[in-house]
Amino acid sequence: MISNHTILSPEEIKSFYFASLDYSGFITIDHQISEIWTKLVLGNGNNPIPPGFLAKLVVSLVHKYAGKVKLVEKNREDDLIDMIKKSLAFSQLEGEFIARGSQINIAEIYKTLEIILEKMNFFYHEKYKLYEKYLNSSFKDETNLAKNFSAINLLEELYEKAIDYIVLNNTSLESTDLFEIHHSHLFEGESMSRLRFIYKNMIAFNKLIKKRLLSQITLKTESDNVIKNFGEPQVLMLGGYDSLTNKGDISSIVPSELAYIDETEVFDYFDYKYIQKELLYFQRE
Repeated sequence: MISNHTILSPEEIKSFYFASLDYSGFITIDHQISEIWTKLVLGNGNNPIPPGFLAKLVVSLVHKYAGKVKLVEKNREDDLIDMIKKSLAFSQLEGEFIARGSQINIAEIYKTLEIILEKMNFFYHEKYKLYEKYLNSSFKDETNLAKNFSAINLLEELYEKAIDYIVLNNTSLESTDLFEIHHSHLFEGESMSRLRFIYKNMIAFNKLIKKRLLSQITLKTESDNVIKNFGEPQVLMLGGYDSLTNKGDISSIVPSELAYIDETEVFDYFDYKYIQKELLYFQRE
């Protein structure tokens, strides 16, 4: 039975913390990650962010030690992390962190985790919150684990909510997020929160415009009427009917029949010129 407390008590916070580590396959986590966890909780709505999740995410990013580990079975936390890792932006960050090795900036890791958490609404929970005065006293030796509090149930609920949020809102780490991660100093402090708000809205508006423009484009399809007015596809410019609107592109110069490369033929000079985009009025002989 989960406690009815809205604000988690020190005992409940301690239970939640160690249950999260156990769920994630950690016995202990690095003190820097623990400090990042505290800062993220207090700075983003006092939500019950699982510390073990952050540690496992850091391992996925930097491929280095994040704490003392043990084997656990695959669970919903792993499903959530797999969803996050699918984005190209995550792969790019992962490569950057691995390449830099020991020169990794902790502030950059913090910002990366914060932006990833933002994609899942910071593990928002309408009932449970972690407040500073209880958080600070939760790890004292005299603080016991809560007896009537199912931290595992809360963890699984948090992961289900996070997965549902990502699916519903189609959120993921994007290339535009990399600018903020690499230039986190531009958005530091409360006075710069307005700038970050404007930046985020500008990016969102840009994505919306691109989506609307793409949705309004109707590609020409082959029909008797189209053939009558524009000719057969093979005598049109490279790209077929679509190339009729691509003025200034090489596809508006080269007939598509000249760009045809037969898979049975040996790669030749024509193919080389075509791939190098140097093909203008060449013909295959």
